[in-house]
Amino acid sequence: ATAAAAAALGVCFAGDARRVCLGALRWPKRFLAATRLDAARRLGAPVSDLRLALGASSSEGGVFLEGLLVRGASWDDGALSLRQTHCDETGARPLPALGLDWTAARHAAAETVVLVPLRTTAALLDVEVELPARGGRHLFYLRNVVVEASPSSSSEVTDTTNNTRVN
Repeated sequence: ATAAAAAALGVCFAGDARRVCLGALRWPKRFLAATRLDAARRLGAPVSDLRLALGASSSEGGVFLEGLLVRGASWDDGALSLRQTHCDETGARPLPALGLDWTAARHAAAETVVLVPLRTTAALLDVEVELPARGGRHLFYLRNVVVEASPSSSSEVTDTTNNTRVN
């Protein structure tokens, strides 16, 4: 997903960071839709064939999502893991800033990839996130793993749609 698609929605970046706190945006679904349309145009692929993938890197001109939490799993050495680690009082574990990319959906996803729902603190965003994972895929589904976009992050982003500065 490109920073240009984010800018078209009124998201301004602090410096060269190209980091977005998805949970702090007023309309996170619109942000995801704009980046998905941009990726479809760049890749020459139908929108319905694209899958949201998060990872340690992002495509050229891409953005990184901050303020993400994972429930039911942890992030160890660049992949989701079912190993128990420190979490907050709600059972959420913070994820590092992850690069947002829309990729062509695979017919049979690799065993090292798991699809989990993405939600804000208020609602599901009707999209699944592809993440690298260690362990059997079925175990992640049995544990009900979910990625949540928290309304706070460490970077400063401006949402010009309602003229507020988000930290």
